Amino acid sequence: MDRYFDRIKPIIKNSFIIFDTCAFIDSSRHFKKFKEFFNFLEDSNCKIITVFDVATEFLKGSNNFKDYLEKKEQLEDIIETVIYTDKEIYDNIDKILPLFQFKGEAPSSADFALAGALMKFKNISLFTRDHQHFSRKMFDRIEVLPIEYDQEVHAYGFYKFSEDKYKQRRKKLLREMKKLQKKQE
Repeated sequence: MDRYFDRIKPIIKNSFIIFDTCAFIDSSRHFKKFKEFFNFLEDSNCKIITVFDVATEFLKGSNNFKDYLEKKEQLEDIIETVIYTDKEIYDNIDKILPLFQFKGEAPSSADFALAGALMKFKNISLFTRDHQHFSRKMFDRIEVLPIEYDQEVHAYGFYKFSEDKYKQRRKKLLREMKKLQKKQE
């Protein structure tokens, strides 16, 4: 992973990285593989954060109370802070919801909370392997980090919200809505 770290470090140094649920699940299942990544983030002066909805989604996957306590401890060890859905994030979710692409499984409320937080805080990057829900039609994938475990290579992306792409998608949606209204008249 070192060769990827050299490429990624200038992009994410001294920043906030917001983790998606899949990143927490994978890191809890494959901690040894992720330990190197966590050390890299610490050396790069990055702070791991998340949204409340992701933390809840991760914890609700617990098999029993002992598992819940272990996952809660893991979250507390990894994350610097939790972002709660305030009015601005909620308003962002309301703006972005119709623009999300639903290919296959619909995004979760945690995905929408992440998108709303990315819109609010321009200085954070999302770390996820959920490339379907964070389409490059609205988000910039600034880098990819492959992590190998379970005899497979999993590609994690670092994403940022793109105001320009958002505005373009919004304009396109509005044009499509106008066409539909004309057809109905």
